[in-house]
Amino acid sequence: MDSEYRPITKPGLEKSEMGDETLLYNSENDKVSMLNKTAAAVWELCDGRHTIEEIAAEITQKLDPPEGRDVKSDVEAAIEKFREDGILSE
Repeated sequence: MDSEYRPITKPGLEKSEMGDETLLYNSENDKVSMLNKTAAAVWELCDGRHTIEEIAAEITQKLDPPEGRDVKSDVEAAIEKFREDGILSE
């Protein structure tokens, strides 16, 4: 992914919480995306202001992942999934 890419969430999604899961409904494609705690934290940071590196740094600080975990790769994978699910603006 481009180091300057700043993902931004798609407006108009319906969001609801179910326990530790976040559900996002996209009425444009009639698709529901289920996000775990980490993916939801990544999604919340997709505000058009944060780069992938900045999102990874925030996630590392907030969630204290296991030592040696490649958080940047996890963030990139989550963002790619968000693109596939249609929950990011292009």
